[in-house]
Amino acid sequence: PSSDPQPVFYHAVLIELCKLQSTIHPPLGAAINYLFDFLPTMHDELMDRCLDWLSFHFSNFDFKWLWPDWVRCIDMPAHSPQRRFVSSLLERCLRLSYFQRLEQALTLEKAPELITLMPSDQSAVWPYGDDTHPFHSEAEQVRDLVSLSNKADSEEVQRVVSESVSSLPSDSPSEDRARVLVSAVVYEGRESVSHLMGISGRYLSVLRGALGGEDEQRAAC
Repeated sequence: PSSDPQPVFYHAVLIELCKLQSTIHPPLGAAINYLFDFLPTMHDELMDRCLDWLSFHFSNFDFKWLWPDWVRCIDMPAHSPQRRFVSSLLERCLRLSYFQRLEQALTLEKAPELITLMPSDQSAVWPYGDDTHPFHSEAEQVRDLVSLSNKADSEEVQRVVSESVSSLPSDSPSEDRARVLVSAVVYEGRESVSHLMGISGRYLSVLRGALGGEDEQRAAC
């Protein structure tokens, strides 16, 4: 099924209803548990839509939910639809938060067993971490400038990107400049979406300048 409004429109409506009228919580919770019980026969597309909705919904309420009701899926086979659903849901919740916060929420809701279903490897890859990489020093400088601990002015970041990074020996300097800048922003904002949005917003003018062409945009992907 499809509709003119994007799915996030309905997500937002349900969130506002829950905030305005607390009496909607019990029937909505019952509906969610009904869908959970229905998972073994649910179409994959519908399951995916439920994952998008619930991860977004829970993230707006500090991940408060009747998690203990779903602890039973721990004892289910790894291929079980309900176990896969909870695991995928936690993974999508992580995209909207970070590991420690979600871990704390599950513990507070008396469902620490579900932590075992969360992805264990949360490490991010910094492509310029190798000392032998030709762009190592310049990329490290850019990463340090855009970090949350430093928060350098956009003018300073622009200067370093325009002078130091652009002067590197390369067949495509503009594309390498875009790649270094975007990699630094994404890596430093890896903790959560809010961190990434904060850094991206701070250096939006620099990003726009570096990603002005299609080649630069493709290189940064």
